[in-house]
Amino acid sequence: MSRLTKFLSMLLCTALFSTSVNANGITLPFQDSVEDSHASILIAKALAAQNLHAAITHHPQSLSGERLKNAFDDGEIDILWQSGKTVSGTKHHLLNIPVFRGLMNSYRIVARKGDAIPNLGKLRNLEIGMFRDDGIVNPLQQNDYKVIRVKHGSNLTAMLQGERFDVAFMPVARLDGENYLTTSDFIVNVENPWFFIVHESRPDIARALRKGLVSMLENGSLDELLKNTPWMLSLHNELKENQTEVVTLPYVAQPGFEIAQEFMLVDSTSSLLTASF
Repeated sequence: MSRLTKFLSMLLCTALFSTSVNANGITLPFQDSVEDSHASILIAKALAAQNLHAAITHHPQSLSGERLKNAFDDGEIDILWQSGKTVSGTKHHLLNIPVFRGLMNSYRIVARKGDAIPNLGKLRNLEIGMFRDDGIVNPLQQNDYKVIRVKHGSNLTAMLQGERFDVAFMPVARLDGENYLTTSDFIVNVENPWFFIVHESRPDIARALRKGLVSMLENGSLDELLKNTPWMLSLHNELKENQTEVVTLPYVAQPGFEIAQEFMLVDSTSSLLTASF
């Protein structure tokens, strides 16, 4: 085969590959939160960095828990972003790159306006409201914390105001604009990063997404995206200044799964206090 024939054959294969990806498109979960928006933008940019410009759509229904997992397993959704505890042992393509670079692991204790924030020593005596599918609910309950599971994360603040529980435990990412609440000065950092999981039928997308994310880290576009994401930039600057007290709830990753630490912006090995969880 001549060099020209080989070159034309390579171009044809590339065209067919790109066409198949575009034809299939990519379906992501229903988008209704700040982390959903960030993850969706990140996916599009990472794939574009690999010259894959697949049409991206979102699932029409807001699903969580088993319903979300089943929709993903059935191929209705191509890519998920879930916490480490949730995705442990998945049969699908699990990327070890933390989606939110460790920042989605940061929580604050939230109380009603005018109420005092309890210290960690008293937290076990209170009822704590949390989104039912949050990856750290089970670790908290296993350590004797009284967690009240809330079906929809968007209902947490309303239920807190209605005194359905004493305090709430919420990711910093979702607290923007909640100025009618009292929030803790300290941050609880949970070593439970979020990861992308790509459906087992889409190894092409899994490879491209991983390569695209690595290239974004190397060329600085991952940092640029952070700078253009208000909650991430604000939290990163706060942690970087090292003036906010941080306590950590350790998380043990699944055996054989090593996190790509170069993506992390929260250094779990730094001089953090250890919470008595």
